[in-house]
Amino acid sequence: MRIATISTCKTLASLLLCPLPYAALAQEPAPFDLGSLILSAAGIAVDPLTAPASVTVVTGAELETAGVSDLTDALRGVPGVAVAGGTDAENILIRGMPAEYTLLLVDGQRLNSRQSRTNGSGGVDQYFIPPVAAIARIEILRGPMSALYGSDAIGGVINIITKPVAPVWTGSVTVETMAPVESDDSAQTQGTYYLSGPLAGETLGLQLWGRRLDRAGSSRLENGSVVGADDRDVTDHTARLTWAPWATETFFLQFGGTDMRRSGDATEFDDRRRTAALGYEGARGGWDLTTLLAQEEAQRETSTSRTGRAPEITTTSFDFKASGTAGAQGNHGLTLGLQILDTAIRDQNLGLGETETTRFDNRQWAVFAEDVWDLTDRVTLTLGARYTDDATFGGALTPRAYATYAITDHLVLAGGVSTGYKTPELRETTQSYYSCTGGSCARAVVPGNPDLEPEESTSYELGLRYETGLTTAAITAYKTDFRNRIDSRDTGTQFSGTTDLYEWFNIGKAETAGVEITASHFVTARVKIGGSYSYTHSEQLTGDLQGEPFSRTPSHQASLRFDWQTARPGLDLWAAANYIGDSSTASISRGAKVVTEYDGYATLDIGLSYPLNDQLTLRGAVFNLTDTAITQEDQGTAKNGQTLQLGLTATF
Repeated sequence: MRIATISTCKTLASLLLCPLPYAALAQEPAPFDLGSLILSAAGIAVDPLTAPASVTVVTGAELETAGVSDLTDALRGVPGVAVAGGTDAENILIRGMPAEYTLLLVDGQRLNSRQSRTNGSGGVDQYFIPPVAAIARIEILRGPMSALYGSDAIGGVINIITKPVAPVWTGSVTVETMAPVESDDSAQTQGTYYLSGPLAGETLGLQLWGRRLDRAGSSRLENGSVVGADDRDVTDHTARLTWAPWATETFFLQFGGTDMRRSGDATEFDDRRRTAALGYEGARGGWDLTTLLAQEEAQRETSTSRTGRAPEITTTSFDFKASGTAGAQGNHGLTLGLQILDTAIRDQNLGLGETETTRFDNRQWAVFAEDVWDLTDRVTLTLGARYTDDATFGGALTPRAYATYAITDHLVLAGGVSTGYKTPELRETTQSYYSCTGGSCARAVVPGNPDLEPEESTSYELGLRYETGLTTAAITAYKTDFRNRIDSRDTGTQFSGTTDLYEWFNIGKAETAGVEITASHFVTARVKIGGSYSYTHSEQLTGDLQGEPFSRTPSHQASLRFDWQTARPGLDLWAAANYIGDSSTASISRGAKVVTEYDGYATLDIGLSYPLNDQLTLRGAVFNLTDTAITQEDQGTAKNGQTLQLGLTATF
């Protein structure tokens, strides 16, 4: 087995916001390599070859090279991950599960703003991430992870891990522009900053980061209508203060805020998010301890709201975790934890015609335990379970079991069973709240149903992983059974006048299955080739949409990437090809099933990075080099044709 038990914060950073003590910060984190540790797959840090989950790591260096603007850009080419949805409403899907079943984290802190966006929840969360300069890496876990992460981790987890505070003052400023060749496509400019360093010797440190993004909307016409990206402005700032009074004790305080404005032809959306966190990390009695108190507030205002409606969700969480080793030979990596989660929504009850703001809230607490057990030098068994008690739904147990067997030092057989759990949204269970559809609730109202059951999933996977100094490869097959899906249906009665009365109910059973393949190889010390392929099948097994896909996930996806560190010092070249296969969606409209098919497409991108001097680095790229037409009519989303990117980074 290759458990890597390391002291203090590194063993805990996957779940909780966790800057490292200064004693551990002699250098900035090195780019991810074969010896780096996975922080999110278990309660302790583990070797990627024997990690008890299917994990992909995207490093900060890779993000800088690729010229990403948001999280959807960062996840291009990750096996098992799809970015789907209409223009400006794209969502991140893992293994064929809808986007609401993917848990997004930044340093272990939840992004839980989706319920504030009742009139379209897609296309927003991917902007609530730090700028690339602040990111150390992104870890993507595929499959249910509720045993560690609780509700919402029913399809998978994406954990964005930021850099620790630096021992000396460092920083960077980046400006970049995206200029489409066609004048009616969307153009974009972005500026980001990152600053990190000590305020008082080795005990007090400060980190600041943020960005400003301005995007001009598309004016492209299809069938007489404007399609493509809307105008969008994003402003984001975060400050983190770290205090390390002793070598094994660290406290931190963090505040952040993001404001986003999106303007279309008829509607303007203003999304606001505020975060605060207070935490402690230390080592006592052979255990690494972490606590975190965090709060997130998210709100959306819509210009067309006749009543001034501005739904707001506030999530307050308290996390405690202890990790350590046990056993005569230290062959048990133990993790124990507690989480308390309070959620409150402030919104108008428009289904009942009430324009005053009403508060709905809920609390849940959970305890969890995990043991990464070194059975032999070659066999590792990970056992974990989480008990969640919800004020509305009572208790639920979500276990998992995962095993790895090192056939050789370079080849590992890995597989396991994991479970997922997701409680319904507050509006769906609050009996006095009436959701509505149609302008002025003209079509239907849906009262909350306190008898709903949580949605659940069970996933099975088996794979092979291969790793040497020059080559990595992996193939994984999986199957996920999903049950208790929540949907709404017509009760056959009228609420008032011509407004129908609907109800929330548990109907859905679905399954997803697929294969994920990934490989990379250093052809020479300077040339690397890598690629991935994913096959995904999703199907609804019950209900009016029986036999149709569970989500808009392409059946086939593939990517190929070429990186070349040229003989000219600092000049790096890259090329990437991506293929997105055919997909479809199905819905019920006025009693009839409607199925929409979308064509696949392929794109080719090229780019370079070159240091002009010790402080300035130039980056350039051409996205969609072949000018592939990606249209709303054929692909269900309108994307830019050939687009040029130019960026300049100043470091100090």
